Amino acid sequence: MVAYEQLTKDRTQNDVHYIEMRFEAKTAALHTVECGAQEFELAPLRARAISAAIDGFILAVVTLVFSALLGTAGLVLSLLFVFVFQWYFLSERFGQTPGKMVMNIFVIRADGEFPTARDAVMRTIGSLVNTLALGLGWLWVIGDKRQQGWHDKLAKTYVVKS
Repeated sequence: MVAYEQLTKDRTQNDVHYIEMRFEAKTAALHTVECGAQEFELAPLRARAISAAIDGFILAVVTLVFSALLGTAGLVLSLLFVFVFQWYFLSERFGQTPGKMVMNIFVIRADGEFPTARDAVMRTIGSLVNTLALGLGWLWVIGDKRQQGWHDKLAKTYVVKS
């Protein structure tokens, strides 16, 4: 509120209206993204984090089961499962993993279409890179104006509200 008062102090009514319009436009631009012919509201970071935690829990349980049953081969099978999981839920289930379903968010391509199998694979590769880079790719979402992590940038996707 102090910033608003500073901006509008000693200004005419037209100047104040202009400042308000610019502020609203800038705020809207930070929370929406145009994909194809449609505009989508970006998913809140909290919803994305909870979604990732739910999906991570599912994948961790599968990894533990495979590892307990198959040892080292189970780890390889778990990695394959991650790719199948992402492919199925992103390209065959309208861009929603179980975590995204719970949080009412989904993945959309920059052209406004749902992700393809190729997009799902690219996001998964990007997710692995995010993890190998000590989480820096995940943290990138916080500072990016379109809230894209490295995996989103690689696959040219956005996470938006349903």
